[in-house]
Amino acid sequence: VASGPYIVDFTQRVLSTAKAANFTLGATVGLAAGFEELGLKAESSGTAFQTLIATIGEDVPKAAKIANEPLKEFQALFAKSPQEALIKYAEGLVKNGAAFEDVTRAFKDAGEEGIRVRQTLFTIGQSGEFLRNKIDLGNKAMKETSAITAGFALKNDNFASIIDKIGKAF
Repeated sequence: VASGPYIVDFTQRVLSTAKAANFTLGATVGLAAGFEELGLKAESSGTAFQTLIATIGEDVPKAAKIANEPLKEFQALFAKSPQEALIKYAEGLVKNGAAFEDVTRAFKDAGEEGIRVRQTLFTIGQSGEFLRNKIDLGNKAMKETSAITAGFALKNDNFASIIDKIGKAF
């Protein structure tokens, strides 16, 4: 079961990269929950996440080929649903052992960070459906929270409640 402290830690670590790559907060939270449940550490998976998003973004044609997707479709996917692009990329690498070896060899020189990236990459590639479900749950949770907040505001920001608040302020 995912825990709040892990999700907050992971999200804080990757927030700038996630925002730049157009990840929703729900997708980021869902991915964090999935990573924790799969036994990945927030620090190492956060570092790997940032590295993988940068790797995909730096060479989208190569990433599309690895994901076994047509370039235009993968470009659109990476722009609209980067979490799905990340999962397809990792799944493609795991399915194609030769490509996985090529990419992991590139990270080999990165020392400990390279080990983190390879471990996270392999875990994502092996657990795509599980992570998709966690991301869906994260997105739904964010929508439900927004609906609750909007409902609260609607109920508590009417004329009577405003008059009541003003009265309490004096």
